[in-house]
Amino acid sequence: MTDEELRQYFLQLTQDRHYARATVTIALCGIKFFFERTLGKTFTSLSLMRPPQTHALPVVLSREEVWRILHLVRLPVYRVCLITIYACVCGSWKGLASRCPRSTAPVGSSM
Repeated sequence: MTDEELRQYFLQLTQDRHYARATVTIALCGIKFFFERTLGKTFTSLSLMRPPQTHALPVVLSREEVWRILHLVRLPVYRVCLITIYACVCGSWKGLASRCPRSTAPVGSSM
């Protein structure tokens, strides 16, 4: 097995089959272990190969989902605290303040 064959194999895993980074890392470690420990050979390309890092976007909840979660908080003190934090975050992002929901409850009432 040559360095080019190994490179082609890992390119196939990442680009054609779209395997996750963790899966490709497991395959890389398995092949590396087999060559180094079992066969006693060293492949310089195995130490240089790294699966590409993925950059996933964080999960963003809709306004309805946020309010549904906030209204599930049982203790009013915690609910008010979390609603205040949510309102402050919405207000601190430029342009988002107009899109954040406003509470319709009167000031001082427990929601």
